[in-house]
Amino acid sequence: MKKKHLILIGILSLVLFSIFHLTIRREPEFIPLPLLSGEEVAKYGINGPIYAYTEAVLIKNPPKNRALLQQLKYDYLKNQAIDLCSLDLNTTRYFLSFYRKTCCTSYFITHPEDPGGFSSYMIDEDCQDDDLGMFGYHRSKENPNMWYSSFPNDFKDTVFCNCNTMPDTLLLK
Repeated sequence: MKKKHLILIGILSLVLFSIFHLTIRREPEFIPLPLLSGEEVAKYGINGPIYAYTEAVLIKNPPKNRALLQQLKYDYLKNQAIDLCSLDLNTTRYFLSFYRKTCCTSYFITHPEDPGGFSSYMIDEDCQDDDLGMFGYHRSKENPNMWYSSFPNDFKDTVFCNCNTMPDTLLLK
């Protein structure tokens, strides 16, 4: 009789623990993808290559509320992303992309993108459903100490770099 009660209490405890575990709110976690981040040639212009610095980040347990998600991404941009003022003068574009952490995107934690050959595996092509948006900036042509946000269109931001990071001749315009 006591054995049945102990088994019943054990099963009931397990069920209650499982329900509690499923209903607990999980905090979002940011996972940078260093193999998909760094400087690259974005495209070739009339005057030669245009260099961009890209960063890709997975978000585990992103909030469903769009405004809260946007605020978390903005906080990551301001507090954890690379400092735009530390980028090389040749780098004129910056992109920070966010993806939901899924089986598809988790592949890129340990693997770089494979853009060619018989088969390719690219995060923005193969994991489109997991895209959570991005931020884009471009360096001012008139003053290389300034960066302007270019994406998303409703996001307006200007980054002013420390004037001591550039030769004085570049600052006079």
